[in-house]
Amino acid sequence: MMKKRSPYEINKKILLCVRETPGLHPNELNKKIGTNPSSLKTHLEYLEASEDLEVQRVEKDPANGQPSFRLYPTKKGNKTLENLEKRNSIIK
Repeated sequence: MMKKRSPYEINKKILLCVRETPGLHPNELNKKIGTNPSSLKTHLEYLEASEDLEVQRVEKDPANGQPSFRLYPTKKGNKTLENLEKRNSIIK
């Protein structure tokens, strides 16, 4: 059985993926991090509320012409990620 990941690990992975690919669609992010859509939504809401992530609504997505969302890192989110990476290097 696979070990359950902590919210800390999932949030860090989200921030890493969005930093690597600004403008990432939530569905693409979900494929990369491998969590269920409900869990992803909760994490995105938390990261947006903490101002680590910006969620922008797109009225017409170029891929399908439907409204959608795109994810972008914020300055605070990049700083949070730097701090997490420093913390991990100290712990190791």
